[in-house]
Amino acid sequence: MVTRKDLIIAVLATFCLTATLFMIIPTKSNPGISPQYDPWVDINDDGTIDIFDAINLAGTFGTSGDPTKNVNVTNWPMQQPEPTYKLLELAMNYSWSNYLGLGGSDRFYIGGFSRMFVYIQPSARYDYLASPGNYSVTISLHMAYWCTSGGTIDGFESFPYNHSQITVYVVNGKVLSWGTQEFHASSYVESKGPYVQLLLISNSTISSGWVMTTIYAYLRNE
Repeated sequence: MVTRKDLIIAVLATFCLTATLFMIIPTKSNPGISPQYDPWVDINDDGTIDIFDAINLAGTFGTSGDPTKNVNVTNWPMQQPEPTYKLLELAMNYSWSNYLGLGGSDRFYIGGFSRMFVYIQPSARYDYLASPGNYSVTISLHMAYWCTSGGTIDGFESFPYNHSQITVYVVNGKVLSWGTQEFHASSYVESKGPYVQLLLISNSTISSGWVMTTIYAYLRNE
């Protein structure tokens, strides 16, 4: 007596034999060409197309539905990292009167960086130009004002005094070469806002004058 179990086994065996014949026939009709692995045919995703895939296919034979396949993409290209540093160059004509000076830079954007190193030196692009005479002027990085995009000041921070000043020596209206003096001041602060404005102070041996300077803001992520 043929049972239901025997019938199912016979159907599966017939299906597998038929599938095998269909796989063999194209291979014979194209001598020398091996069939290529197709991941869409690998039903159980084990890396091999074999009898187990045919059994899984037989179990769903005759069904219908939405042919859209769900795919998980795991090899998306990595997003390019943000730059870890940036250098800004700000030209400034620093002036003073009554022997003392107080001047500020333009507000500039430092968003995305955690630390700002600031350097100031006589401006080479202006051939070390300064007001006429023989004198010296000591310029100090005094304060950093943290600002919003609208210019509102959210806070401020002082630069360390002993690392943030420069003395510029002028002879006949021209700054002495860098080789004969300490030519730059430098200091750093932790970034606390998207914009910053720098405040500089000075004192000089003459009552009034000016000197062309360059401020470099070196931004880093640390």
